[in-house]
Amino acid sequence: SALGLPYTSGMIQSNPSFNAEYGYAEARIKAPGVDGSWPAFWMIPSNYDWPPEVDIFENFGDAGSYKASNLGHDSNVFANVINTDVTAWHTYGLLWSPTKLTWFLDGVAVANETVTSSIPQQSMYMVLDLAVRDTATATFTTQVDYVRYWQ
Repeated sequence: SALGLPYTSGMIQSNPSFNAEYGYAEARIKAPGVDGSWPAFWMIPSNYDWPPEVDIFENFGDAGSYKASNLGHDSNVFANVINTDVTAWHTYGLLWSPTKLTWFLDGVAVANETVTSSIPQQSMYMVLDLAVRDTATATFTTQVDYVRYWQ
């Protein structure tokens, strides 16, 4: 890596090619689920004015669960741990309206955010990444079959 560390991370994003306000985001992902890995599928404002941040799928190296979360304005944080085997293929989705965020796992609603003041009301873009936490020495990958967005 450029910093001389024994690992690298990877990221793809849809900005500036694609930004949206409201709709349904979905990706089919197979995560490593190993210590040191930090894969995520998330959304952030197109103007880079953070927060808000909506994490559709975020995993901290635990093969048995992931986090669906929303960091809203005024430091309001919603987070829900969803139990599933992240090392298998799953679809992770988010339905975003002006008054509600609903997270989906394989087409089934698994979490809701209804604090309207915390729901993003601005254009956002999608990010898929595999960050490395700590000084992991294991080799791991995140596989992404597709990313889709409907409005």
